[in-house]
Amino acid sequence: MDALERGHWFLKRKQVVTATDIAAICGLSPYRSAFDVWLDKTRDDIPPDSTNAAMTWGNRLEPVVAAAYTEQYGIKVAKAEFIRKDFDGVPAGCTQDYVSEDGQINVEVKTARSGYAWGDPGSDQIPDYYLTQVTWQMGIAGQRMTHLAVLIGASDFRIYNVPFDQTFFDSLLDRARQFWKLVLSKTPPQTDGSVACREYFSHLYRKGNKNLIQNPSQVLCSNAVKFFKLQKAAKFIEAKKEELTNVIISEVGEFGGVKIDGIGKLSIVRSAGRESVSYKGIVEALKIHVPSAIMETIVAANTKTGEPTSSVRTYPEKE
Repeated sequence: MDALERGHWFLKRKQVVTATDIAAICGLSPYRSAFDVWLDKTRDDIPPDSTNAAMTWGNRLEPVVAAAYTEQYGIKVAKAEFIRKDFDGVPAGCTQDYVSEDGQINVEVKTARSGYAWGDPGSDQIPDYYLTQVTWQMGIAGQRMTHLAVLIGASDFRIYNVPFDQTFFDSLLDRARQFWKLVLSKTPPQTDGSVACREYFSHLYRKGNKNLIQNPSQVLCSNAVKFFKLQKAAKFIEAKKEELTNVIISEVGEFGGVKIDGIGKLSIVRSAGRESVSYKGIVEALKIHVPSAIMETIVAANTKTGEPTSSVRTYPEKE
């Protein structure tokens, strides 16, 4: 997908609540938050491409997984087109991976690193993130069944049968309807811990001052007290973690780790010292041998101003 195609793709999805959007809006996405979705719908520019290696390989393996599905179930599939449908104040849209030739079955193909949260093959026990997506897709496309084919760990192929649940779909519509009102009014959703949320408020209040609020609200006081306590607890936990790290390394000795039944395993990661380059030293050496005007040009050409950021620092009162 080139830049022009991606621009058209983003603008088309910007106008609707998609299957991946609804999972994030409901807090079920491991990759995005409701704040991410809200920013995508209200921003004027096209965000940078965030495709990673896992997504790239997932896309490349789609035809392979789809072929395995057809081989096992004997159902031929076709690539699906983008669908848009309005539901009383909710502009909804989706692009299914595949559909059966008669259009009655939503066929989704996935890859996964592990079988965590996946039930027995043939059941409807799939991760909530995917259950939300396929329910949204079926509701828009008017289908009653999803076959989700997944390749787990590059060797474990499974197919799940997920029937349409109208009650669940209606609840998703309610969540989407409330969210879309925020989009139309450009009112931020509830503050969360996402990077998108931090960046939004950092940019919004980038011209802040150093004046202190003299009469803070009860809510702000309560949150500030919680922050002080959490930071103190985090420091204690980090210190105990470092202590236990040393204790475990000493107890494991030359072994590679330890396995605790019912809990998991601890592995000792050993690495040799790595060489590091002192770029600061290189720059200082160049200053001696390169004329200042040329150095200033080089520095200017390689200097970028990043997005504004905000953080919270604590200054506890002395007891």
